[in-house]
Amino acid sequence: MDSQMRKTFSLLPILLIKIVFISLLVLFAGRFRDTGEVSKTYATYSDIPNDDGIHTWLPDFFPTQAKDIGASTIVEHDYLQVTFRLEKNAASEFDKTFTVQMSDAGIKFLQNEWITHGWCKLAKVPEEGDDEHFYLIGKATGKAGYIYVLTLISPSRYGDSDGETRENMARYCVLKNR
Repeated sequence: MDSQMRKTFSLLPILLIKIVFISLLVLFAGRFRDTGEVSKTYATYSDIPNDDGIHTWLPDFFPTQAKDIGASTIVEHDYLQVTFRLEKNAASEFDKTFTVQMSDAGIKFLQNEWITHGWCKLAKVPEEGDDEHFYLIGKATGKAGYIYVLTLISPSRYGDSDGETRENMARYCVLKNR
């Protein structure tokens, strides 16, 4: 074997190690990339600071008696999911504010095995002006009270947002006038 060929074969393991290393780096970098999700927790509604950005997401019907609040947002995708707990009397009053039942597709959308029923609601966000946003609210009974999951179903930033909202309501809600 000539010297050039030996040199090529001696570099082959180094090249293979580099390829494997770069492949692993690319694989793991994809798993740990920043999704832009911000998660926060609050013991009670009154513990949310007035200047906290979560107020620009919460609808006007959000209960001030809420406890054990967990909020996740992704601004780039207009994503909001809030879990919270209400005690019996507050839960009863909160439930009375809803009239439109969530469909099985809506319950499935919430991706929570404990949610057995829920509601759909159009509401304003006090910090956002007069635009109405579409929310799904799921409910489960837990040992510490009634657990709720509230999700914003936001239309895309482009296109017919009213049309998308109507489509989402038809998909996720039990509407009487179909």
